[in-house]
Amino acid sequence: MVKRGSFSVTGGAFAVPSKVLVVRLSFADTPAPFPEAALAAVDDSINVRYRAMSRGRFAWDFRFFPGGLQAPGSAASYARLGFDDLVKWVKGGIAASPFKAGVDYDVFVVSFPEIALGFAGFNGGEDIWINGPYSADVLTHELGHVLGLQHARSVEAGPEMLGPLGVLAHDSEYGHVFDVMGGGTGPGSHFNVKYKADLGWIDPGGVGTVDHGGTYRIYAQDRADSGNRLLAIRIATGPAAAPGSVANPVTPPTPATPANASALATSSTTTAAPASAITPTYAYWIEYRSGYLGSRSGALVQFQGFLGGDQPGNPRANAIWLLHADPLGGAAADPAGWILRPGRSVKDPWGKVEIRTIGIAPGGSGASGEDSWVDVQVTFPGAGLSRIPGQSGDPSDSAKASRPVNPRFFDAAGRATETVGPNRSETRVGERARGTVTLPDKADRTPGHR
Repeated sequence: MVKRGSFSVTGGAFAVPSKVLVVRLSFADTPAPFPEAALAAVDDSINVRYRAMSRGRFAWDFRFFPGGLQAPGSAASYARLGFDDLVKWVKGGIAASPFKAGVDYDVFVVSFPEIALGFAGFNGGEDIWINGPYSADVLTHELGHVLGLQHARSVEAGPEMLGPLGVLAHDSEYGHVFDVMGGGTGPGSHFNVKYKADLGWIDPGGVGTVDHGGTYRIYAQDRADSGNRLLAIRIATGPAAAPGSVANPVTPPTPATPANASALATSSTTTAAPASAITPTYAYWIEYRSGYLGSRSGALVQFQGFLGGDQPGNPRANAIWLLHADPLGGAAADPAGWILRPGRSVKDPWGKVEIRTIGIAPGGSGASGEDSWVDVQVTFPGAGLSRIPGQSGDPSDSAKASRPVNPRFFDAAGRATETVGPNRSETRVGERARGTVTLPDKADRTPGHR
């Protein structure tokens, strides 16, 4: 099993595997599918997306293997049973070149003529294999795995929003239709906000852990830099979670600047609850997107821990599952069924929380629409509701719903920022990404299966 190079996140600054060596591979009877200039254009478009998702914090450093490589066998000889031989041959060719792993490159990408392998993209940890079309979506997805991200999934539980936890039949591995780590396509298919937080791409105060009822204005996480605004709320839940046990509210932090970011990241005016009081891996993550046409009509309700949330160390405990805000609203492929539109609400199956969208401003203001937002009301049954003065919570009262909301900014440790280290524990050795080929059934997309 090939393991990735390690990296760390410190105060939002990166020390990451960012150097990508692109290898054009031909076979004895088939030329490389694309000229270098065409691949470079796709690489540039991938970096446009990564810069947008990271708000300018991160981009890949692509470089080409001069002249490419020509494998000695025919295209047919490497299909299916010969693919391992191809991988071994290419790795040997790169190892014999002047390019040194960890110095000249951190990960290499091989673009080769399409052959009958049953996948569009294959991730071996520090090597990525693009079979045929050099797709920006496929490579953005595979590079996300290099950064440690899991698939963005969904729960398909029929008429239920969530259903019993851990039911494999309800897990759709690529089901997040708005996220490129799932089934999302195109430049608007940003990583979900939890994954961005894991990578350190969210400003201090951008994720608020909600411990009691209130109304929260959540700004579009897929728009231009929105400063120190709230981009998501996290609500602990699950069979062992207790509302209000995560942290006490704190005063919203001052806007982050290079001079005060370090102080903000360590400041705290609260005392966190004991770890035993909650199940940290069970949580809702509520976000809003306005750049992706299919998602701008309401909030997205996502769940952390559907599989593995009760198993310490299980890498899937850090994955995200998109939930049907309207399970009876249409087929799984219909984006409308995933949106919590104004006036709609969802209730936690454990009876701990109700989440309702009460207002929305999808167009926003400014050249990049950074002022797009959704107002979400969170209610803990029996705990009361802290309403903002002038906001009744009536979804039909658009004038009141448009008034400013003062969200709370704090994390599970009571700090005025959320800094989550990326998950490094998953190594994909049989990745199958969406692309221009038809994917086999989910059982054929498991790690290690080609």
